[in-house]
Amino acid sequence: MQLSREGNVPDLYVQDAVLAELRSRLAGLCGRLEGAGGGLRQVDAAGMGAVPLIERLDDFANEWNYGIGQIGKRTDGAVNALVQIGRTFDEVERVLAEACRPPEAQ
Repeated sequence: MQLSREGNVPDLYVQDAVLAELRSRLAGLCGRLEGAGGGLRQVDAAGMGAVPLIERLDDFANEWNYGIGQIGKRTDGAVNALVQIGRTFDEVERVLAEACRPPEAQ
């Protein structure tokens, strides 16, 4: 995608490949975070001995999983926003290209 204007306004470029790579990396991050959270849920703190330590480890695991869930939600939102940005730029580019055609070509 590329929008361009002559004069003082600089060119604006949005590269599909860059958006796709960013979406892919963010989506992969969600998967890795969910995997870490799943591993943490499987840890049995009872083997740690003292009850206060067991409780602290359980609290940590719960907080970690909550945090991962929040990061996952935000990351998923960012991926969806990137998809929408790409669609919007494609549409703007199409409309501008149409508007810039000579009248006989419309």
